[in-house]
Amino acid sequence: MTGQPIARPMMLRVAALALLQAACTEQLSLPVPVNVVVDGGPGGTGDARDSAIGTSLRDASAEPDTAFERPRFAFDAALGDRPGFDAPAPLSELLMCVEGFTEASFRIESAVLVVSVDRTLSMYTKLGDRSRLGAVQAALKTLIGIHQGAIQIGYEEFPSVRPACGTATCCAGIVTLYRGPNQVQAIERDMSCDSPMPGCAETSEITPTDDALRRSRGLLGFFDGVSDRYVLAITDGDPSCPADRTAQASCDRTLAEVSSLTVNRIKTYVVGVSDAVKTTTCLDKMALAGGMARATAPFYYAAEDEPELRQQLQDIFAAVSARACHISLYTMPPNPDKVAVLIDGRRVPRDPTRTEGWTFDPDSSLKLTVYGSWCDRIRNSQVRDISIFRCRQ
Repeated sequence: MTGQPIARPMMLRVAALALLQAACTEQLSLPVPVNVVVDGGPGGTGDARDSAIGTSLRDASAEPDTAFERPRFAFDAALGDRPGFDAPAPLSELLMCVEGFTEASFRIESAVLVVSVDRTLSMYTKLGDRSRLGAVQAALKTLIGIHQGAIQIGYEEFPSVRPACGTATCCAGIVTLYRGPNQVQAIERDMSCDSPMPGCAETSEITPTDDALRRSRGLLGFFDGVSDRYVLAITDGDPSCPADRTAQASCDRTLAEVSSLTVNRIKTYVVGVSDAVKTTTCLDKMALAGGMARATAPFYYAAEDEPELRQQLQDIFAAVSARACHISLYTMPPNPDKVAVLIDGRRVPRDPTRTEGWTFDPDSSLKLTVYGSWCDRIRNSQVRDISIFRCRQ
């Protein structure tokens, strides 16, 4: 069942909190692509780390205004209107329902991921044919393009290159959450230049990783109803801030923020770029505290060259996007044996081996998971429609 066409608004700044809370309850209650900008201004102490976090919503798309059907699933917004398919007759025979069948309501358990990118001066050092920052941005653009239908993605850079710090000198930039069909284009517009040339964004040697994590936590706090929330911190060195007298003090501040994320059920991936991170002392501790550490040292995801960077980021995005293969029904089917799942009009086979198809989770007939190539299509934003049918009795 689809809704009426809804025109995209030009600007949303009213009732931001209400909209975000609704998005936590039903992930797609925001029917249009918007940015959610989380920006903390200077606090009363003059330190941005002590400031309260405000919110605003703005249109993220550069495309002309259009009307489109309200999306029911995370990937509908990215891939357009729902196609037609001839489900009723085959399903009548397949399910053998005595009193007919009905379409079930459900939600996709897609994750929310904030990507936090270090853009200090050292990130302009060469990593192969381009700068470290350029290599990171290129990999992110590719992966976001692939997975934007399966993950709700936020982006920020640190130190700040926008007027987000006020009079403070050690803070991260604005966190922006992207929704809808133009995530890659919107992120490209928000990414800074990949070389410190005139006309490009200014930078410094300060690495306020702690403030970047704090701002990420502020945005992800609006999605408390989403079970899977992540921060992906990408850096080429330890945290640092002039206000901290020692490197250990900067690390301690950052570890405190990672712990706050963990307490709030937000997991943190840590990626170290280039062989320069071999001398770091804090990244391993961050990775272990963040709950997504590698099994062996280094516990962060080390990327000494561009191919390794692409592979590490690809593995992380693959793991996070797989959450979109988990589906929750709103009501228990009267007969769990008489349920059918269709992807783009094709019936997905029920597979108790959890290899190629779908099956209910072991502990509940309200939750099911899609496996194999069917899940790959969901993760890679190649699905336009998912429908679930059940017998009425």
